[in-house]
Amino acid sequence: MAPFLPEEHHKISTAEDIPELPEGFTWRIVERPVGNDTRISRVVELDTQSNQLQKRAFAIGCTGHAGSPPLIDDCNTLNTQVKNYQSTLLVQPGYCHEATYGTCLTYVCAKCRQVAVDTNTWYDLNQAVISHCVDNGEAGYGYDNTDNEYEIGIEHSGDELPSYIC
Repeated sequence: MAPFLPEEHHKISTAEDIPELPEGFTWRIVERPVGNDTRISRVVELDTQSNQLQKRAFAIGCTGHAGSPPLIDDCNTLNTQVKNYQSTLLVQPGYCHEATYGTCLTYVCAKCRQVAVDTNTWYDLNQAVISHCVDNGEAGYGYDNTDNEYEIGIEHSGDELPSYIC
């Protein structure tokens, strides 16, 4: 089940809806490759304290990086911008919203059906990926264990998005 979406959020479903971006930032909607996901990852155990991610049954995975990993400062700057959008992303099946800053690329991808994901959820999952993966020189991703309808992640800005299978 997708997270609760407050009515006051701006909805972003097409390229025309993307807000004006500060210099150095990009945001686009791209088609996600179909196929087997070949990433080798390690699952991250989230702290069981009063963590919002635990309450929502999210899972995080970190992936080793063949090239240069994204820089933590770039990812923190990008993630702050994601939080500032205060919007709801309407992501079509097989598509991703992809934002970049410097060496950091973050994405929200729908799998087999349209999903609505608010930027607070995008921010929260990115924070977990940054602290558990990027801090250790790895890329990473997260998803909702409840319905697994979307994936949020961080990669190096020069990398391709991971593929998926319906």
